[in-house]
Amino acid sequence: DDAAGVFQRELYDLVRSVVEAHYGGVVTAPSDGTMAAFLGAADGLACAVELQQAMFSRNRHAEDELHARVGLSLGDGRF
Repeated sequence: DDAAGVFQRELYDLVRSVVEAHYGGVVTAPSDGTMAAFLGAADGLACAVELQQAMFSRNRHAEDELHARVGLSLGDGRF
């Protein structure tokens, strides 16, 4: 359980940093996923691409790999 928590925290930190680099914000971060919001679709798409690239780069030198699926939705947010 401790190792899983460390692994999950590393994934969340990576996701958060990439989201923020693309002018987004983390809306929710449940135990098995993260939802982020962006001002524009292009920022969300760029974030998705960079996140996949960052994981690929990290995994080349890691003993245990991180993987994530990325989905995008376009529309008005409801808060």
